[in-house]
Amino acid sequence: MPTVVIRIVPSSAGAAGVFGGPFRVLRYAEHQPLVYLDTTVGGLFLEDQEFVATYGELIPTVADLALDEGQSREFIAALANELDRGSDQRHGHDRVEEEQLQQRWQQ
Repeated sequence: MPTVVIRIVPSSAGAAGVFGGPFRVLRYAEHQPLVYLDTTVGGLFLEDQEFVATYGELIPTVADLALDEGQSREFIAALANELDRGSDQRHGHDRVEEEQLQQRWQQ
């Protein structure tokens, strides 16, 4: 999709400490913007424009922490390649996910 850019924020950036976890700022032509928060038990939409503005102000910080478009593409390609190689390689990926979960619970 020509209007979508995917940029990866590596867990090593400590980004969760900066903005608390995954979020999306949703902007519409004919409606007020919203924020969607991913949480452990589900999702949460924020409509209060003060909260929306706060998350909007975080976007430049996230952009600074994220890999650039090329690096993000390489990261995704390497991950896909690793997963395609079979169960031996997936074990390493599972280890990364487990480490990230442990980090999340320690915070």
